[in-house]
Amino acid sequence: MAQRGRKPKPTAVKVLEGNPGKRGLNAGEPKPEKKAPRCPAWLEAEEYISEHGAIMETPSGYCQQVPQVSIAQTYLKIMNRFCEQFGLTPSSRSRIVADAGEDKESDAMEILLFKGGGG
Repeated sequence: MAQRGRKPKPTAVKVLEGNPGKRGLNAGEPKPEKKAPRCPAWLEAEEYISEHGAIMETPSGYCQQVPQVSIAQTYLKIMNRFCEQFGLTPSSRSRIVADAGEDKESDAMEILLFKGGGG
């Protein structure tokens, strides 16, 4: 289900703008690794388009879009949705709060359940 409201600004953009809303910044926003991603499978369609063009002429003389264009567009839409769902865009990453390096000892529920720490 889609989330309501405007997409949030990435924390880095808020910092660059001086945090105009003066709201608390997301300190737990994940920071992705800086490495090159694997080559996507839809590049075959892109390669075909760059070699042969995006438009072909039918036997009856009409100009028509090659099927690889719609294939590439479909994969691009799927990839954009995937990136937004899993926090791979800067705006969707700002919605995520990750508590990196937090001790298990600090979890009150775990202390109660596993160590019998009742009051």
